[in-house]
Amino acid sequence: MWLIATLLSYMVGVHLGYGLIGVYWCMIADEYVRGFIALFRWRRKKYLKLAEQKVESSNRVMKTIGQISEQL
Repeated sequence: MWLIATLLSYMVGVHLGYGLIGVYWCMIADEYVRGFIALFRWRRKKYLKLAEQKVESSNRVMKTIGQISEQL
């Protein structure tokens, strides 16, 4: 994201001569890109699948620990 926020702001603001308005445009573009990426990740719900796998793994470990402690 720093490419959009920093480098593009510099290019548009200084080299293309848009000044502060160009920098603001790039900052707004950066926020839109971040929003679309967050929306894309949220709709895929891959993070939920990973979390469910970790919970299942944790439950198996806790069950194994419980069985071992009962044997002692």
